[in-house]
Amino acid sequence: MKERALVNQWVEVEGQNFFAPFEAISLESFKAFYFKRPLDKQLITSNFEKLEKVFNVYEAQLSRNKYLAGDHYSIADLVHTPSLRRLKRVEVDAFAKWKHVTAWYEDIRSRPAFQKVLEWDSKWPFVKPE
Repeated sequence: MKERALVNQWVEVEGQNFFAPFEAISLESFKAFYFKRPLDKQLITSNFEKLEKVFNVYEAQLSRNKYLAGDHYSIADLVHTPSLRRLKRVEVDAFAKWKHVTAWYEDIRSRPAFQKVLEWDSKWPFVKPE
């Protein structure tokens, strides 16, 4: 029960705190590419600032555990997979200053399921390759 509650908690953190700023950055990147206009740097900056707060929380959690909800990979980590990848493609150093977040991402990135995400994500031409 405790493990399930932790997983649910981190899924909610993703949905309530991580996804909205990530989506704003991703959508702005798409619009700038599609409409052939410069990025709205203020929108990008303000949403990266929101993500920094989230990554500070993730860094603290991941300094104590290998994954968000403990020492086992779970849906709490999985729900971040496409967003982390696309965020890295928009800004290569998106979370480089967080050592544990970076290690967590690299661990997730090495998983076979993530390779499937890479295949799907490669169809998005408007963002930089990692």
